[in-house]
Amino acid sequence: MRPNSTHIYLFPGVYTITQTVMKCDPKTNSVISNSTTKKNCITANSKPVVPLVANFNASPLQGTAPMTITFADQSTGGLIFWNYDFGDGINATDINLVHMYRYPGTYTVTLSVKKSNGNTGIILVNSSIQKNLIIVNST
Repeated sequence: MRPNSTHIYLFPGVYTITQTVMKCDPKTNSVISNSTTKKNCITANSKPVVPLVANFNASPLQGTAPMTITFADQSTGGLIFWNYDFGDGINATDINLVHMYRYPGTYTVTLSVKKSNGNTGIILVNSSIQKNLIIVNST
């Protein structure tokens, strides 16, 4: 017997609840039951969708080759995948990382982030492109 029970609603909606109580009548050896129904008594809301926004910072932004840069993710939205394109032919898939630029040049860096929408399962994608972000000078 469970006088108190719990249930997890997996999908948004308005639910009707029926509770049935049963007991055995020892005199007749039969089951006696009684049910109560409450219509529209549970409302399960959808999860709020947190906007997916790709963002990062890098330091330092200018120096002499070879130059090591630290990238720090500043993205929001419950991310599940990161992809940095450093603009020099190298990509990396991590949250925060260090990258070395070996050759002089001016580099555009792109961070693409992905997540699954908790309500629909659709994959959402957002990117941050910072043009001419890194300047690497020759020695």
